[in-house]
Amino acid sequence: MGRREKRRQKWVSLFLLSVFAFSGTLIFPPGEAKAVTVADAQRYGVKIAAGSDHNLALKADGRVIAWGDNFFGQCNVSSDAQSGVVAIAAGSNHNLALKADGRVIAFGASGNGRCDVPAEAQSGVVAIAGGGSHSLALKADGRVIAWGDNYKGQCDVPAEAQSGVVAIATGYWHSLALKADGRVIAWGYNSKGQCNVPADAQSGVVAIAAGYDHNLALKADGRVIAWG
Repeated sequence: MGRREKRRQKWVSLFLLSVFAFSGTLIFPPGEAKAVTVADAQRYGVKIAAGSDHNLALKADGRVIAWGDNFFGQCNVSSDAQSGVVAIAAGSNHNLALKADGRVIAFGASGNGRCDVPAEAQSGVVAIAGGGSHSLALKADGRVIAWGDNYKGQCDVPAEAQSGVVAIATGYWHSLALKADGRVIAWGYNSKGQCNVPADAQSGVVAIAAGYDHNLALKADGRVIAWG
């Protein structure tokens, strides 16, 4: 088995886990997609997350714990992520932590600028998501911010994702956003059709998750849609 295929299978596995942990997304009761706040992040925010070869957990006291492969320092939790954290997300070899004051902290592999948190993500953030080597943050005003590796355009946030977004998710080289009207938007690498959002995912969606090169959407009626 080639290196790329091994990497792909690993990401498929970790993002199947994220369907249940909702890594980097917020999920609301069916039919209740809405504008989100930091309070929502505290209520619905991720408590566990899995990277390529490492794991994260968020303690009730707001402290982040990490374990597993530490080759890129992805398990060296920064001092700023040892208190006051309300949500976590894991990329391939980097991590994100959302503080109660709406600020994003990043640690681990820093290549491609994935840990260079932009000024816009240092306040007013309500949700986070980590991709292969890029990161997303959702602002309280419904705007998505992206930074890191933009090799496949995964950081080129489209106009539609710059307002009215209520949840975000990241694949390895692509990104997803869920609009308040229940519509899914996708951008970035489209080698497997992962950015071709099907008609059934363009309304009535209440939660999203992204795999290496595929996506899932949960409809308000309890149905799951998959593509990619």
